[in-house]
Amino acid sequence: MPDDDDRPPRPLPWHLPRPELERRLLASDPLVVVRAPAGTGKSLLAANALRAHAASGGRATWVGVRRHTGRDEIVGTVHDAGAAGRSLLVLDSYDLREDPGTDEDVLDVLEHAPDLQVVATCRAVTALESPTAEVRLGVQVLEGDALALDGEAVRAMAALAGVALDDRATARVLRVTGGTAATVRALLVAETRGIVRLNAAVDRTMLEIAARVASDLADPAALADGPQVLRSWEALAVPDTVPRELLPQLVGADALAATDSAQQVGIGTWSVARDVFVLTPVTRHVLRERLHRDDPLREAELLEKVVDWALQRGDYFEGLRAAVHRRDFDAASRIVLVHWSQMARLDPERTLQALADVPRGELLRHPYLALAAAICSNALPGRRARTAEYLALLIASIARRLPRAETGERAVLLAIESVGLRLLGQTGRSAAVARRAVTALEAAERGAEPDVDLVRPVVSIQLASSLFADGDVVAALDLARATDVDDHDPTDVSALRRTRVALFAAVAGRVADAAAELSELPSDDEVEHSLGPYRASTARLARAVVALEDQQPDHADELLRSLDTEMETNEFWPVHVLVDATVDLVRGNATGALVTLARAHDRRGKGPASYWPQTLGALEATALLATDQPDAAMLRLRRLDADHPAVRAATARARLAAGDVATALERAGVPTAMPAGCFVETDLRLVLASAAARRGHDDVARRALAGAFRPGTTRLPWLFVPAEDRARLVSLAAHDPDLSQEIAALPDLPAIVPARTAVVQLTEREQVVLQGLAEGLGGPQLAARLHVTLHTIKSQTRTLYRKLGVRSRADALVVARRRGLL
Repeated sequence: MPDDDDRPPRPLPWHLPRPELERRLLASDPLVVVRAPAGTGKSLLAANALRAHAASGGRATWVGVRRHTGRDEIVGTVHDAGAAGRSLLVLDSYDLREDPGTDEDVLDVLEHAPDLQVVATCRAVTALESPTAEVRLGVQVLEGDALALDGEAVRAMAALAGVALDDRATARVLRVTGGTAATVRALLVAETRGIVRLNAAVDRTMLEIAARVASDLADPAALADGPQVLRSWEALAVPDTVPRELLPQLVGADALAATDSAQQVGIGTWSVARDVFVLTPVTRHVLRERLHRDDPLREAELLEKVVDWALQRGDYFEGLRAAVHRRDFDAASRIVLVHWSQMARLDPERTLQALADVPRGELLRHPYLALAAAICSNALPGRRARTAEYLALLIASIARRLPRAETGERAVLLAIESVGLRLLGQTGRSAAVARRAVTALEAAERGAEPDVDLVRPVVSIQLASSLFADGDVVAALDLARATDVDDHDPTDVSALRRTRVALFAAVAGRVADAAAELSELPSDDEVEHSLGPYRASTARLARAVVALEDQQPDHADELLRSLDTEMETNEFWPVHVLVDATVDLVRGNATGALVTLARAHDRRGKGPASYWPQTLGALEATALLATDQPDAAMLRLRRLDADHPAVRAATARARLAAGDVATALERAGVPTAMPAGCFVETDLRLVLASAAARRGHDDVARRALAGAFRPGTTRLPWLFVPAEDRARLVSLAAHDPDLSQEIAALPDLPAIVPARTAVVQLTEREQVVLQGLAEGLGGPQLAARLHVTLHTIKSQTRTLYRKLGVRSRADALVVARRRGLL
């Protein structure tokens, strides 16, 4: 062989070391095949491994195989290397060997050379990676995906070139190049030469630059039958990947010749694991542009074949991309209607890329496409800023389509509108639309609209989530439970239903039901792998609640911490905050609970606008009471909805601590429906029992206590019963063996709320005057602001001072701040 071929390529100044891959090449496998398209750095990787082997004292041999390298020449080299002791032999560009029969001889020699390791780099599949070779020797195969650069590697290569890439630019570079090292380098060179600013460039600009490199590679002029080869390559470029069974439908009888020639010039390769042929991203772009420009009719025919095949085989990602590309938005809508849930879970990024070419006008005419864009944006933390834009298009699109929809489609459209409103934080409207959708779905005859029947389970689960977001937890739980799915079917719909039912049951206080659902799910990591972090979060939240009920606050805290990042943009964040603060209270750390709840203040305008902020506010008032800030607790409650069940319970508790037993009885004893579930009901019953016992109404207290604890339901509200009241209730329960046994089995929770506390009880006007004093306003300014006389302000100020037990403004402000009134 020529001497030049026997030397490894010299290291390039921009080449990025890949030590983890080099270690894989030097592992114990006797044969390593590195197969990838041109520009991926195969030879440089093998060269670095060769130098590392030589540096460790081993014999290292490099052979550059070329088109006419004969069988005997290669086999002889392998034999000599095997006879030389501990040796590493690199056969670079091995697939160019003259005789494919060489593969069998190389395997024969390797079988009898225990100290020899061979690394073969190639573009095309050879018999060296066949199942037979794996059985005889053990073969490690590194395909193009293994060599592709990740985000960290791209930034490191950019740093070597003196270029600083931000996160978005890095993601665009990866998307455009597929992580191919040479193409990444081409973009970096363009940046250093002032041709482009990568941090500001869009995908298309990067593609045009990279395409200048790929155009040379994708030129079949040097091959026999060049025009026919180009025609075949264009067909290969229509889908993102070409499964083996789709190949003859696109290319015809020349299918294998097309893939062989593409591998030969280094523009594509087979992924053996997935059994698909993959062109490099930039080459695919060049060929698509050429086909679209030169033969649009053939392009449309090929796209139609891809859509038909994708729908038959269930490859909805490829079907969606092809349908959008051929502007068949009705077909794209049908795909999304059935598969939007899986698309958002499995690959939202790829779905958004397919939808990026849908014009705004078509999104307005096709609500399912707008839904897919909104849901997939919401599934990606880096894209959630655009969710509101897609949701606005979605709602406008539904308004246009709804009047002419059939009953079943009407239900689906209303469900989509409900999801959109929920993600926008308009939970009241979302729940109202959800109830209309439930009615329409129940009225839709099964079998009349097959597409609607396919999505019924997912639609029902989403409607249940809309009801939950508005605080109708019991209705959400009932609807999710009634969702018609096969619980023994290991699909994502069945698992999704279980995670939602578990969360709704846990929040409603039906702990045994939540635990039963969770027991049917795999581990949290498996659920996350199956459903994605957004959907799996509901299972972890439910597990945290169950852990708290089992007196395992540390485990609950561990589960919550694993969700911290996800909850930054997750619609279930109020539940996360609620459980997090309760963990602190169970640990007896009311101050920590206040800190947790305070962090959520800024977010309350971004999430559910009614029920959950009220619930969090009520818990905050209880935590204030637990930290001996009764006035602040009263002030917090005064700003909340007095009829909200959790606010009623917290108000009754605060009034009872202040000695106002009559008001506590009134607030705790008002009969009302409990859409939030038995947690709030249990809390109210315990406050009622405590207040009644203080008044000597033992029968009322006993009945309230007996109704508080039903089998399988929450025991956490016992946390809010003061120690003095607990003792009194235990004494009352002694006359009822069953009730006494139930009380004895209660968890050992700290009594965080004081039985009695002194409250200033300022009027609303006195509170306004106090706030004005804190702002530094004088009497005349306060009088002008409140539209009263100066005499009235002086009178109210004197009353304020008397209630605070002070004689000056300065002292009033000190006491007010200490008591949490400011």
